[in-house]
Amino acid sequence: ASTYCASKGGVKLLHESMRREVASRYNAKNIQFSIAYPGVINTGLFKGLDLGQFFLPNLRPDTIARAVFAALGSGKGQEIYLPKLGSILPLTYMLPMGVRSKIINVIAGGDTAMSTFSGHVKY
Repeated sequence: ASTYCASKGGVKLLHESMRREVASRYNAKNIQFSIAYPGVINTGLFKGLDLGQFFLPNLRPDTIARAVFAALGSGKGQEIYLPKLGSILPLTYMLPMGVRSKIINVIAGGDTAMSTFSGHVKY
């Protein structure tokens, strides 16, 4: 889980850096950037991962694709959170670490979600 999270964090920071650099350094304000933050997708990668279906339901790949194509079609840079509840997760970083951990445990089973995981495990 740690390597997966690290790669997602790296993509987020790369997106932010490119968006700002292109707009300020190259004065290309008409170039827009979008990024998608999907939750658990029904693919083999996430097999056995249980985040609870109420707050963070498993998503179908075509659901993600439709949201990305809609964002691209809008011509506006967007942050796409799927499910929508994911959009509040960045706000948890304003909280103390212990409080944040408790919230993540309630919403996504943070400490137990990987106990049934059997997806991609080779490195």
